[in-house]
Amino acid sequence: MNDGAETLARIELEAQEGDVNAQLDAAIAYMSDNSPGSAAKAIYWIRKVFLTNSDRTTPTLIVQANKTSLEVRGKTLALARSGEPLVDMLLRTSKCQTCGDTSTDKTLIGLEGVKFYRTVWDFIAWALLSSSSVQPSDQKCDLCGAPLEMQFVDYHHFVKESGEDLIVRSLTFGFDPHKRYSLLWFDGKDYRVVSQEDIRDEDKVDADYFIRSINGYTAAGNFEDAEAAAKLALQQFGGDPKLLTVVNGLLAGNKISVCESIIDGHLEQRPGDPAGLFCKAELLLQKFRVGKPAAIELVKEADLLVNRALSTSGRKDWQEAELMRCDIARLSGDSSAEKVETLYEEVVSKFPNFAAARFGSGLFYLENDPEKAINQFIAGESLSAGDPMFALGQAQAYLKLKKLDQARSAIERAKQLSPTHPMLPMLEDELAKAR
Repeated sequence: MNDGAETLARIELEAQEGDVNAQLDAAIAYMSDNSPGSAAKAIYWIRKVFLTNSDRTTPTLIVQANKTSLEVRGKTLALARSGEPLVDMLLRTSKCQTCGDTSTDKTLIGLEGVKFYRTVWDFIAWALLSSSSVQPSDQKCDLCGAPLEMQFVDYHHFVKESGEDLIVRSLTFGFDPHKRYSLLWFDGKDYRVVSQEDIRDEDKVDADYFIRSINGYTAAGNFEDAEAAAKLALQQFGGDPKLLTVVNGLLAGNKISVCESIIDGHLEQRPGDPAGLFCKAELLLQKFRVGKPAAIELVKEADLLVNRALSTSGRKDWQEAELMRCDIARLSGDSSAEKVETLYEEVVSKFPNFAAARFGSGLFYLENDPEKAINQFIAGESLSAGDPMFALGQAQAYLKLKKLDQARSAIERAKQLSPTHPMLPMLEDELAKAR
């Protein structure tokens, strides 16, 4: 372990003992560290400081947007609405202690906090931490020359869906965990209070918070931070049945070890639970696919587990489990191609809107009938347009058929959905060699 890793480990241990200052040290240390997984740990400790420990009161403080606010931020919103990038910004508002005149100035510009937060409450925690470092203005009042008193600090983040800034207005200064803040919208001219309908996430660090964070990271292809968040979740909520819901996403990033810990913790508390057995079977198949293709006993063990899960659950509509039986038949080599094809056809017919069944069927046809594979991948893409795997599957099939223009189009669609997907370089290289 290098010196940096040892320092982080020590800070982490101190933070876990519950001292607020140590938790803040951990948040800042992980923010400064570029190692994979540090972003998830940074936002976790930020939340512990500014939300879990906080009274979370949200008083409403509305002020008229003054000239400086409009000049600094208001004019740029129009550009952002037209597609220009707009960075997060901190604005400090001060009030003259003598004449009452207010002034606003930008204290920091170009913040990149977006890599840390995945939910609105992550954003609030990040904004409060950023605002805490702002110091009072040393300028004098333009009208009377008297000292200025800091009134509040606004953290602005542009939300492209609404075309407005979401603002965290910090009303408590310095690194005080008992933060008071307001949530506001700013349209470039005026402020309005954020309604309850605008924010639906919970603000406490619980199992649901970790699940949202992990799913957010895996959806973005950031499996390192997803794994870090999952390890934190295991420390506090190991065995919680909700954690099983993140296994599939983590396995897509080949995070086998943390998935095994989640599943084993679940089955230790609930021996024979069908959901746990199914996830264990899923894990074994992933091990077979990525690392041990000769270990056919993994597939056979998975077959026993999924059949046990189906029989004990009593469910007749467990589409994921029925699809797994098809995958096991395809991977095991014990069934004829005709038998495997029939199994996939039955699942697709029984669950026509189940995108994963289309993908599994497409993988089967990819080896022996690329045209049929394309049909299944296209059907799956129509059911799950945001999943790049269907476009990647089409690209592979088109390459087999030497339909290079269609292959290039499919690769471009996949790239738009997941620019860093590990399959892209391989397919692009294959396409270049085929030309």
